[in-house]
Amino acid sequence: MSSYERSIDDYVRSVEAVFERGNYRETLNLLAEALERYPESAALGLWQAIATDASGDTETAIELVKPLTQGGDRETRKQASYLLKIWQAPRLARPETWMTDVPSVTTTGDRATVVRTGVAARASDSTARDSESTANSPVPETAAPSKTLLLSGWWIAMGAIVGILVGTILVNR
Repeated sequence: MSSYERSIDDYVRSVEAVFERGNYRETLNLLAEALERYPESAALGLWQAIATDASGDTETAIELVKPLTQGGDRETRKQASYLLKIWQAPRLARPETWMTDVPSVTTTGDRATVVRTGVAARASDSTARDSESTANSPVPETAAPSKTLLLSGWWIAMGAIVGILVGTILVNR
């Protein structure tokens, strides 16, 4: 066993760095280690709920954040309540305009072609929507387009929430 003992702040910084790289499973593994040492940490509990949601398990995230709405300090309760409201909100229908055709990497086998056609597809997106004809489509037929959601706004909102959570947790220490 090493003589270095990690503090909650060390864990929070590590968790934030791993989360921001998009490694949600690794984040959850690090949180499991941290919560084993600091089971009462509200900051780590919030991160666990956020990483669980980011990995696609919103129902478990809701169950993890519920106890945080009742205990701990006022700021933690406020943040947990905010996340709970977001996760329990009804899912809205996504309009077709929020979707775009993206070539499938697995069927083309040529990454450069996919990248070029993807850029060309975005550049001519407005004309592609106006015309039902695929004759002028920049995406080759062998690319087998699939529907993909454009959720950049959601990621920006989640990043803002994470930034607010981390900032207020660190300021209140």
